[in-house]
Amino acid sequence: MKGLSSYPSIRIKQIYSCCPSEVWKAISDENALKKWFFPVENYSFQEGKEFSFWTGEDPYLTFHKCRFLFIEPLNTIEYSWELPNDSKGISIVRWEISEEDGKTLLTFTHDGIAHLSDARFRIDYEYFSKKWNHLILNSLCEYLYKNLAVIDVLY
Repeated sequence: MKGLSSYPSIRIKQIYSCCPSEVWKAISDENALKKWFFPVENYSFQEGKEFSFWTGEDPYLTFHKCRFLFIEPLNTIEYSWELPNDSKGISIVRWEISEEDGKTLLTFTHDGIAHLSDARFRIDYEYFSKKWNHLILNSLCEYLYKNLAVIDVLY
């Protein structure tokens, strides 16, 4: 198996047929995140603030702790990504949005996965890549288009 330190960042780019403010709301609003991401707890969307969530199922529940490092409204969100019950490491998650030909380009990056290599469960590039691809290319898409369909019907 390839060493974790040699893995590149996970980078996913996706274009959505909606305006940047809709994508921004999906990746920054607590209620929206609970619908497509994870049931976030103690969420306060401002730099320096932490939030947390659990993933998995008993007996393999994993606690995640994140701290907002940088927020540029309607453009960038960056936060730390920790698994404090399982690893001493910290990685960084970054979401960037921009308008492109009337659509929205989302660029997602997860850096420093190797720092989580001391986790008590098998965690590697493929694991994170599979999970992030599902969240961004399936769950987020489904959330955005479901909400847009409701908006289209109302207008």
